[in-house]
Amino acid sequence: MSNAFHPSLISVRAVLARCFSSVAPHQWQLSPVEGLTGINWKAQLSDGVTYLIRPQTIEKTQLGIERKREAHALQLAAAYDLAPQSLGLHGGWLVTEWLSGDVLNETTYQPHLRDLAEKIVTLHNIKPCGQARDFHRHCQSYRQLSSHQRMTPQGLKIHQYWQSRQVPQPLKVALLHMDIHPGNIVLTCHGLRLIDWEYAAVGDIALDLAAMYRSFGWEYAQRRDFTERYVQAGGYCDAKKLQQHVEQWLPRVDYMAWLWYEVRWQQSKQNSFREAANLLLSQLKMGK
Repeated sequence: MSNAFHPSLISVRAVLARCFSSVAPHQWQLSPVEGLTGINWKAQLSDGVTYLIRPQTIEKTQLGIERKREAHALQLAAAYDLAPQSLGLHGGWLVTEWLSGDVLNETTYQPHLRDLAEKIVTLHNIKPCGQARDFHRHCQSYRQLSSHQRMTPQGLKIHQYWQSRQVPQPLKVALLHMDIHPGNIVLTCHGLRLIDWEYAAVGDIALDLAAMYRSFGWEYAQRRDFTERYVQAGGYCDAKKLQQHVEQWLPRVDYMAWLWYEVRWQQSKQNSFREAANLLLSQLKMGK
C-alpha cells in the first residue's frame, strides 16, 4: 500500500526540511518502520545515505518515551561505538543515522553472546547523567493509563503487592538500554551495535540484565551463563550476587511488562496486546 498520504508524512517531511535544508523534498524516499510502540520513518537518498526519523507522539509520551532523553543516551553510547549517532532533535522528533548490517534473530544471536556481554559491560561503565528512574512511579503511571474496566480484583491485588515491595538495592547505577533483544542488535561491519534506545534510563545494572533475559526468553541456566560472561568481561565482581539480584528483578520486569501491554491495549485495541497482558497477569505471582 502506498504511504503517499500517510498522516504523519507531512511531519516527517517538515523534520527533514529543517534538518537537511539543502536537500530537495522530492529526493527523499520514505518508508515506515513499524515496531511495538508505533511507526518510525526510514529516509533514504539516491546515493544510499539513510537516516531514521523517530516521532514523538502522545502514545509514546504515555509510555515514558522522551526523545530528548533518548538523544542524550545515544550521544553517550555512540561515543563508545554502541549505538547509532544522533543528528539532533527537530520539533521533538529525533533524527539518527541508519545502521547498515544484519539484524540478529533467535537463530543467529548465539555466536555473538561474548561480544554482546562485552558491549553491555561497556554500556554499564558509562557514567550516567540524571537521577535513576523511579520504578514504582513508572509502573504507577502505566496503571493510571490502562483500562480500569480490565483491572480485575486479582490484577489490582498484584499491582498493589508490587507497589508495596521495595526494589532490590542497586548493585551499580548505570546507563541502561532496557530493551535488549535480538531484533535490537545489529551486526555491522564494525561489530555489534544496539538500536532502539527509546526506553533508555538510569538504573540498576541487574534490572537491565533482567529485562534482557526476559526478552530472550532464557531459562535459569542460560541466564546464569550470560551473567558469567558479563562478569568475565568486567561488568561486576561477584557473579553469584549479581545473579541473585537479577532473579529478584525478574518478577518486577514481568509486572512492568504486564502494565505496558495494558497501556498498549488501551491505546491501540490490538488483540495481541490484550492477549500478552492476560498471559503475563496469569503468570505473575506474589512472594519474591
